[in-house]
Amino acid sequence: MSAFANKDNKNGKHPNDPDPADKPIIKTILVQRDDDQENQEPPKRALTSIEHVKRMSDEYGVDIGLLGSYLYPRGWFRIVDDMFYDLRGADLVILDVRDDIGRLVVLFNTEDPEAELRAWRAIDRASNEARVTCEDCGIRGRFGIHGKNKRIGVLCADCLKKQEPEKAEPARTGTWLDYF
Repeated sequence: MSAFANKDNKNGKHPNDPDPADKPIIKTILVQRDDDQENQEPPKRALTSIEHVKRMSDEYGVDIGLLGSYLYPRGWFRIVDDMFYDLRGADLVILDVRDDIGRLVVLFNTEDPEAELRAWRAIDRASNEARVTCEDCGIRGRFGIHGKNKRIGVLCADCLKKQEPEKAEPARTGTWLDYF
């Protein structure tokens, strides 16, 4: 005898199972469609640093190398934008743009001394600005060792609180790095 068989339910089926003799009920739901909705673009995902460098290269006409890593934080996108703007039209190739222990590193190659001077000035300006710009949100931040994993980088007070709610100040290193 089935587990569902009792004195009221002799066939052994669950009481909520549909009767096979019943025909299925088909329900039609009408949905009003907005014609403009069909032509809308899907929601945009966050731009990666590689896509960002490619866009800046196309916009300002600065050549980029194919083998670079081009990995830097979102908070520095504006800084890299400004650097590419300063380098527009220069006869050089940007080989790499990356974050290296909380600082912006840019590698380039050129044969033109004037382009080299422009590149050094733009890179120096960008690197100095990145040293005090939050890697997560792009506002003024502080260089230090942050988080439980002791990440070295630049964070503002708000982004630091998100990472470590119990500690609002960056850790001290006891070295010259504390002055930045």
